[in-house]
Amino acid sequence: MAGHVLANEGALIQGANTVNNTRGDLTGQLSTIRGQIEATRGSWQGTGAVAFTQLMASWDETSARMVRVLDDFEASLRGS
Repeated sequence: MAGHVLANEGALIQGANTVNNTRGDLTGQLSTIRGQIEATRGSWQGTGAVAFTQLMASWDETSARMVRVLDDFEASLRGS
């Protein structure tokens, strides 16, 4: 059975629930960190402010990508 993974349904549901909980925890932590960093926005001026804005955009994109990966992983576990 190359290419197949066998697991009982309960294990897959438990794994999906764990991924769901982890995603929720991660989302909360990312939001907290973003808020703390965002609070420093007013300290930046000129090119520093531009770099800060670019960095925050990158942070948002990367954070969203991590959450999407967990969403997809959970969906895969539930669909198995």
